[in-house]
Amino acid sequence: MIGLLLACSPASVPGAIDDLVVPEDEGLEQVGEGPDLSEDLFGTDRVFSVEIDMSADAAASLGQQPFEYVPVDIRIDEDEWLEDVGIRIKGRIGSYRTLSGKSAFRVDLDRFVEGQRWRGLKGLTLNNMVNDYAQIHEIIAYDFYRHIGIAAPRVGYAWVTINDADYGLYAHIETPDDRFLARSYPGEDQGNYYEADYAWYPDGSYDLVDFTPTQYHLFELDEGDDVGLADILEIVEQVQAAAGTEDYDETVEAVDWPHFHRFWNTEIWLGQWDGYNYNSNNYRLYFHPEDGKAELLPWGHDWIFHDWRAWSSPRGTLSAWCLHDTSCAQDFKDALIEVADLADAYPFEERIDEAVALVSPYIAADPRKETSVDNAAYYQDVMRDWVTWRSNTVLAAWGLADPEVRVGSVYAGEVELFDSPDDLDLSDAQAWNFGGETTTVGGVDFVATYSPGSTYASNVPTFDDAGLATVAYSCQYHNPGTDLELSLSSSSGESVTLQLLFFEPYYSLQGYRIADLYVEGELVVEGLDTHAVTNAAGVLYRLEVTPEDDAIDVRITNNASGDGYTIISGAVISR
Repeated sequence: MIGLLLACSPASVPGAIDDLVVPEDEGLEQVGEGPDLSEDLFGTDRVFSVEIDMSADAAASLGQQPFEYVPVDIRIDEDEWLEDVGIRIKGRIGSYRTLSGKSAFRVDLDRFVEGQRWRGLKGLTLNNMVNDYAQIHEIIAYDFYRHIGIAAPRVGYAWVTINDADYGLYAHIETPDDRFLARSYPGEDQGNYYEADYAWYPDGSYDLVDFTPTQYHLFELDEGDDVGLADILEIVEQVQAAAGTEDYDETVEAVDWPHFHRFWNTEIWLGQWDGYNYNSNNYRLYFHPEDGKAELLPWGHDWIFHDWRAWSSPRGTLSAWCLHDTSCAQDFKDALIEVADLADAYPFEERIDEAVALVSPYIAADPRKETSVDNAAYYQDVMRDWVTWRSNTVLAAWGLADPEVRVGSVYAGEVELFDSPDDLDLSDAQAWNFGGETTTVGGVDFVATYSPGSTYASNVPTFDDAGLATVAYSCQYHNPGTDLELSLSSSSGESVTLQLLFFEPYYSLQGYRIADLYVEGELVVEGLDTHAVTNAAGVLYRLEVTPEDDAIDVRITNNASGDGYTIISGAVISR
């Protein structure tokens, strides 16, 4: 018997089981077999209830074979009980939890009773959101995909109980099936629809799914006609014939390339590092029956709004080879501009606020949550910040917009973009190169300055000026929880110009290395992003200062919105 934790009932959670008024059939959207009576289970209006009655035998079976369906009784939204409904645990590396924790579930209504439906639904997909610290990633992401013109599941929220024990708040993801396809592609005969999640083996190893001779067999047909993967093999063969050529996208004609470019760039915009393009994972594949062209569709967007990949180096076969073809790469960049424009027209802040207002009391009441209320609020704020600057950041990363400096508040001095020695005041100057060798910039020696255990050098310099490149690609850093403190020699009582140089040698985009600057004990800049997006530009801070002794004290501390590390690349004092 699985021990189940008793907590508050659904009725004790605000709005969890609001009364539902089922609309009349007239005027309803016809989806697949009939009218869509499940519409109110998606969106941010309410959280509905899912009550599961599970026998000891069923629980024991899930403990032994978690991915095999067992029969349970289930009641949705306080409606009539449905008997012998199939349920299994879902999730793999990262999100898998046993019944003793916060399991995620797939519910198959007709697994054991043929044709059993509830409001037209064949099943429910209940995500535990253990990787979604904000608890609102998927409801925002999939709605944005639909705004871009890409088919994506609807998302709502459910409060789940098993044998009267609260399992808490779940994301209810529209189950991808023939009704989803009928809604997403109205008026079209249904084409083949494949699942493309990685294969996870009992020994802990796994294989990713991609359009290669060794990986394509892992695609699983969810809907449509079984053609022995012939439609997928056609893409594989076309990729093999076109890889590395300048007519790549023309040869791989079984892919809907305009759609793919939008899909690819939406993954980038949302920070979907665990999707197709950057991890050959978490996607679906649909073939249009009229022309046989394939669309890649999103899935598994719980762990997004992170720049954990170098977006210029995709792993997915389709995208990786595309960047080797000048025409295909240009189409990718054109689509990036299109996606950025559409993102700027999307009401992100409104949608985030709606979702936060709905889920906040449920997060607080959830007895099995793996995030705290404060942590969820923090990552919701990360999302708000992300959507504010994301378009310009990704455009600048691909040379499609000017790099920019992001900063919270400047209390003294000035912050500006730095991309040339001409930006520096090098008159009668003394200069330091932190973490690198002594080098000359503009006729001034930047003296090598090391701090044991805290130097870093990386990346390939892109500056024409060799000395500046040396400064840019080396830095001094300190780990989270410690401050970076400098004492720069100067003359007591003499007014000088202090210039601090920052170049980001690790992250490929902004939003991670955030610092607060103190000079002579005074906070001068708060929330400075020390990355300017491109490897050919940095951040320059300039301040007129008169030291009280023979040194200027500089302290760089971790800002709470960054990754905790602090860096500095160089410094100049001019007179």
